[in-house]
This record gives sequence, structure tokens and C-alpha cells, in this order.
Amino acid sequence: LKANHSEKLKTFSGADLAQGTFYTRPFNNEQGKYAQVLVGGDYVTADSGTGLVHTAPGHGYDDYQTGLAYGLNVFSPVDDRGRYTAQVGDELKGLNVLTQANEQIFQ
Repeated sequence: LKANHSEKLKTFSGADLAQGTFYTRPFNNEQGKYAQVLVGGDYVTADSGTGLVHTAPGHGYDDYQTGLAYGLNVFSPVDDRGRYTAQVGDELKGLNVLTQANEQIFQ
């Protein structure tokens, strides 16, 4: 985002955010059905990066284990060819997650 398109509304400590803060994705949210949550994980440290990471239980072992611990839904809208499914909406459906989708998402 360009600086003139964003506005800081509030400041939070990492410890406060890691207590199960929910947010909604900017695309195909379906009225919060797929809300995301910020939680701490055993593999997240303050020594590496921010100390907080996005958790996606349908995308990797560590995220899956964290999702189980917090009772999160497993959501993986990616097919076996690495392309987004219709669950993410028409804008991204069929795009390769690694090579095609980022440009569309950032627009």
C-alpha cells in the first residue's frame, strides 16, 4: 500500500495481538465466514521477524498444528495443481498461487 492510502488507527503490542485477534480477508470474505486469527505458535519467535505470523491451517504442518490447538477451521482453496479454486472468488480462480496470484491480489 502507498503511504497516502493507509491510516494508522491504533497500536497494539505483539502479546495483545497473539491472544486470538481476528481479522477478515480483503477478498471473498462471505460475511466473516473465513475470518483469520493471529495466534502465537511454538515456531514463532521474537528473534526472527515480527514474532507474529499469519496462520493458515490448510497450508503447512506448523500452521495445521496451531490450527488444531486453537480450534481453527482448515481452509485450503488451492487445488492439486497449485491454483486457487472458486472458493476465493472469480478474480483469483485458476491462478497459480506462486507465480500468478500475487499481482492480482496486490491490485
